[in-house]
Amino acid sequence: MRTEEFGPEKVWWENRKEDEYAWKVAIEQLKASGYNLDIKNPHVGELESHDPDEMLMKYKKIMAEVAETREALKNQL
Repeated sequence: MRTEEFGPEKVWWENRKEDEYAWKVAIEQLKASGYNLDIKNPHVGELESHDPDEMLMKYKKIMAEVAETREALKNQL
C-alpha cells in the first residue's frame, strides 16, 4: 500500500461525518461485545447467503418452478 491510496480517508479525517462508510458505535455496545470491533455496517442491507445447503434448496425450488412452467406450456400447445 502506498500513502497516496489514503487520500479520501485523509480528506474525511479532517471533517468526519457519518456516512455509508463511517458510523458511530455506542461504548455500551463495544463493552457488551467484549470490545470486538468486527461490527457489521448498519448501512448495508441483507447480504445474500452462500451457504451450500441454502443455495441447493433455492436451486431445487427454481428447477421445480421451471418444470411446472414447462408442463403448463406443453398443455397449452
